[in-house]
Amino acid sequence: MTKTHKTTTRQRLFRTLALLSMICLSLSSCSPWDSELEDIYQSAQNGDRLSQFAIIEEYESFKGIVPTDTLEAYLWRFIKEGNYRAIQLAKYKEVNEFIANNRNISNEEQEKGRESINLKWFKIGIENNNFNSYFHLSEYYDRQYEKSRNPQDSIKAKELRLKSIELGNENLLIRRDRKAGFNAMFTGGIKWGKYCYNNVFNERSIIPRFILSCSYTYNYVISGVINLLFTAAWWKVLLTFIVMLIMLIVPIVLVFVPFWAAKYFRSKSSIENEDLLEDARTIMDVITSGIFFGFWNYMCFAVAVTNENLVWQNNINCLLFADSSYGIQKYFPILMNWIALLCLLAKIVVAYTSGYHKNTKIMRAIITFVAFLVSYLMAQVGGVLIVIVLLFVYAGTVAIKIIKGSPSIVASTISGAFTAIDETISEGVASSSSKSRIRGCCSCMHWNTYTHYCDCYGQEKRTSDYDVCSNYVPK
Repeated sequence: MTKTHKTTTRQRLFRTLALLSMICLSLSSCSPWDSELEDIYQSAQNGDRLSQFAIIEEYESFKGIVPTDTLEAYLWRFIKEGNYRAIQLAKYKEVNEFIANNRNISNEEQEKGRESINLKWFKIGIENNNFNSYFHLSEYYDRQYEKSRNPQDSIKAKELRLKSIELGNENLLIRRDRKAGFNAMFTGGIKWGKYCYNNVFNERSIIPRFILSCSYTYNYVISGVINLLFTAAWWKVLLTFIVMLIMLIVPIVLVFVPFWAAKYFRSKSSIENEDLLEDARTIMDVITSGIFFGFWNYMCFAVAVTNENLVWQNNINCLLFADSSYGIQKYFPILMNWIALLCLLAKIVVAYTSGYHKNTKIMRAIITFVAFLVSYLMAQVGGVLIVIVLLFVYAGTVAIKIIKGSPSIVASTISGAFTAIDETISEGVASSSSKSRIRGCCSCMHWNTYTHYCDCYGQEKRTSDYDVCSNYVPK
């Protein structure tokens, strides 16, 4: 009986993940309905910031309602805030107008026009302290250096990247900390969480700010270490996952273990062991529900962040529709929050009515509430980690079934894998004999073969044979 219950729960979790993934993929194409346009515009005219963002994000839908000068005013409000999505929208608009007005020019001239517009908006973004603009402009100077080999272009690119890191470029921060080692990844994750708490989620209340900042810390560490999974440090990566998983599980365990232990010591006199198992199943069902609803909100938030949509981000963790919300997307997080609330209340009622006497009823209700709340919050904090663990469990289950059911297939697969590895090694040995095919320090003109130092512009930096940087020039 217990085995059937576990199997059903596992299948339910994976089916839920598949459903969530399909739904979230469809969210990125949501647009406002015609009946919502006037209300959103009215809210924007009354000064609602997110309604103004909804208009610039969906300006094609609002073209016939919002005057052009008003649209421009809303757009520049967010550009001056350093909002990268607003900068992108302004850039796309100008590029489209340029192409529409210059259809007869050559492709080369069109490309120059696009680059000129991109540079213009990168500089506008820099004026408003947008770290993405700093990074994209550094990429431009890297390309210029590849063409001209002007040292000033390389220096400028490095300065811009450092400024981008200073302003909070997560990708560059992860890349920097990954090279520095695991300790840097953990301390960098904590610093990133603090940065998000103070700068990214500063418009939210304390509890959502804390939860989302912790979520960003987890994602930072996972994003950094997962790239090291297939390197010599793979055991450190697995150890990191185990530690983070324990950090997620411990708060849930602390909720129901004392209650279960207390009942266990009393079981000899008044409570049967079967009742203990039933309690454990009930609490696990509560935890499963909490993980499901929390993970749903996490997925909705991930879609909102990926699309850089401030309105969608505002919908998460809400129980009421904001004036700025639009389209079908708003229903997914908000209705799920209501279902989670009603589900929790129903479970509390069931837990209360199933108690033997008053004290037991109250204790069951409290345990149910706390277990649900903790698991709900932990699911949001460790959403990515939960996905990775479930995928590993699923992959392991499939592998075991294959091994048990088809040993001959496994043998042929292993044999084929060894053959492929042997061929790869042979190719690697052959290719290593030709330095022109190795893009690393050992084939770079700036590298001193005897000292193993990079001589590029007087840099006294020791490197390894296969390190690569933006100053790479083949010998």
